[in-house]
Amino acid sequence: MARPTVVYDWATNTNYSAGPASGTVTKVQPMTIVEQDGWRPDDIPPPQYQNYWQNAVAQHLDYLWDVIRGADTLDPAPSIVRAYSGAIFKPHPAAAWSEWINGSTGGWTSDATNSARILKTSLNAILPEGATITNLEAMVNPGAARTGTDRMLLEVRRSTWDTTVSPPTDSFATPVQVYDDATANQQMIVASAISQTIDKDNTDLEVYIYSGQTGAAADEFLMLEITYNNPGPHN
Repeated sequence: MARPTVVYDWATNTNYSAGPASGTVTKVQPMTIVEQDGWRPDDIPPPQYQNYWQNAVAQHLDYLWDVIRGADTLDPAPSIVRAYSGAIFKPHPAAAWSEWINGSTGGWTSDATNSARILKTSLNAILPEGATITNLEAMVNPGAARTGTDRMLLEVRRSTWDTTVSPPTDSFATPVQVYDDATANQQMIVASAISQTIDKDNTDLEVYIYSGQTGAAADEFLMLEITYNNPGPHN
């Protein structure tokens, strides 16, 4: 059906502007027993009670319409957790495809003869506009226990462009970098308490997974879990 064109506002004045009750309040919250029972047979609803209810309904309808058309957001924004297999990642163009091997569980295994190999995916492609990422967790299985920067790494890269100026500008940042726990155990690399928002107008957020920098042991990347707040529909 077509969207209704009538704006459903009701009793928007605080006080009556005319009539026998002029100057008195237009809305009164019903007593608890009325809110619990509703109208009983033979009740004559007081106008202020009816105005209170219809005004509240109108406010909720207006709010929902604003959320749907992107003029407002859900408050609070719901927190959503989504898991993605390694299949959404691809080897970085700087790495030969042969340096990563498809794993049996939908992930990737680095070629044992190579190191510091990169997998990447764009968060812009899988998350909605306006989503704010609050937590990232990568399931990995390091091929060896390593220390320092010689470990598997979860990294977020943020590229921003401004084409409204002349000459156009670009910037790059790595707001998130977290290493594995220096063991060879299968584990989650956790980047918590982060705040990165999807803005598809001029920004791209990417997740990079690095294998260890040295050694011949094969590293595995299995899946990525993303927690984000979604403020609502966006057109």
